[in-house]
Amino acid sequence: FVLILFCGMQTEITGSSGEMSSTIYITLIFILEIYCSFVLVFPIASVFQERKIWNPSPHLPSLSFHAHIKIYLVNAVWMALTLIGGLILLPKAVVGKLLGKGFAVQREAHFVERTTSAICTYVFLVPTVEIDGIENLPPTSEDGTSPAPVYIANHTSLIDLAVVFLLNKRLKWVSKDSVRYLP
Repeated sequence: FVLILFCGMQTEITGSSGEMSSTIYITLIFILEIYCSFVLVFPIASVFQERKIWNPSPHLPSLSFHAHIKIYLVNAVWMALTLIGGLILLPKAVVGKLLGKGFAVQREAHFVERTTSAICTYVFLVPTVEIDGIENLPPTSEDGTSPAPVYIANHTSLIDLAVVFLLNKRLKWVSKDSVRYLP
């Protein structure tokens, strides 16, 4: 946003509004290209994180080259699909804020995450997921009167995050502060 403001101010000083809009457009494209390149780079950090989890344990097998590739692909596809979903939902959120209508996009965003999770789980990780005891979970109601249980995943791997979305429940995440910077 600082780049957009800087380019916009520079154009206002030097030229017409046509030049200003083209400069803002070019700047937005540049920012989008950088962000899209992160989709290809950040999953590498996840590969190292998974490797750190699996390698020190004498009870777990070490990760094969094939597993490293799958971890990278899961993260890259997850980030790309959520980027696309976010870009699709962005106009609705911005218009809602500008008009003061408060168009909420939480349901749609959760749908994007749940769909992305299903794609990544079934294509890259496991062909089927069996959830034992799902009948014991409280039903989800549209009016918000259902109880708010706490779902706890014994998070030992990336697979846990993907599978939790397959519960088909609206979720809020709680995590330790140090994972904020992980992709």
